[in-house]
Amino acid sequence: EKEKADNFIWIFNARNQNEREIRTEVNLIRFLSNKDLLVAGANALERYDLETGQSHKLASSEMEVLSVSANGQVAALRSRQPNRSKNIAITSYILWNTVVDKQIGVFSAAAGADSQILLSADGRFVALYDPDQPNMLRLWERAGAEFKQRLIALGATSKIYLNRSDFNADGSL
Repeated sequence: EKEKADNFIWIFNARNQNEREIRTEVNLIRFLSNKDLLVAGANALERYDLETGQSHKLASSEMEVLSVSANGQVAALRSRQPNRSKNIAITSYILWNTVVDKQIGVFSAAAGADSQILLSADGRFVALYDPDQPNMLRLWERAGAEFKQRLIALGATSKIYLNRSDFNADGSL
């Protein structure tokens, strides 16, 4: 039986001319600054201080990371549900500020297990697409801890494709 190969991030600091490896299951990486790296792995959301090599877990390990804004400052999370089925259920989604490590707000939606969340570059807008409802796109605009929801229903022959680049700088799709 073969052992699973370790995943790692190799970091080279040109100024100090040193290098370091971070071993983790990496799904997503964002630089928060020149010295802070945000890593969304299979089991955690962590911030690494590249100067000291110290890491800090963000949010709870009970949360599943669904998406991170392009600027890395906002993450969309949901509670892990081990027996999650394809049936549509009401799910609570949490927006998390990765800079100060605290919850920004919560919103709920009826969505299946294969639903996709996309955040705008600054995390102010959230798009949710559920393949079980292929002609509907839900959008939320965050204003503080409040969310304004908009539903977009398309014709039966229309298809929705979500991509991080779909959000413009002003938050429009």
